[in-house]
This record gives sequence, structure tokens and C-alpha cells, in this order.
Amino acid sequence: MRTVTVGGADLSAAIKTLGEDLAAQGAGQNSVLLRVDVAGTPQTLHPLVRDEIYRIAGESLRNAFRHARATRIEVDLCYDDR
Repeated sequence: MRTVTVGGADLSAAIKTLGEDLAAQGAGQNSVLLRVDVAGTPQTLHPLVRDEIYRIAGESLRNAFRHARATRIEVDLCYDDR
């Protein structure tokens, strides 16, 4: 059963908030520079697609924070006609 993870929130803002929350959980560790960039005009996505993108980005962020011990994380969201 799937649940809505992003709701009506802007996908880039939701991903940035998640990254900031993960960074706060790791307080005391190395600071991490997190940047979320959007290319193109943001579009309304089907809720299942939006939630899957959020989950994939979330898992990637968690891996970067926990396993890679990254000091810089960049997320690029690219919208186009397709």
C-alpha cells in the first residue's frame, strides 16, 4: 500500500527539507553543503510519480549522509516536455 509522502508540496522544497532534516540528525558530524537545483519549468506530476521520485531522492540522500560521509550533495531536478 502506498502513502502520499510529498502531498501538495513542491517536490524540490520537499527534497531540500528532507536533506536539511538528515543534516540536522547528523549534527556534530562534518557539515554538509546541500544544494537542490531545478532546471526547466516545474510541472504538476502524477502523485505516484512524484512520490516515487521523492522516495528515490530520499534514499540517495540517506546513503550520501550515512555511507558516503559526503561534504557536498547536489540534487538536480530537470523538467522538460516529456
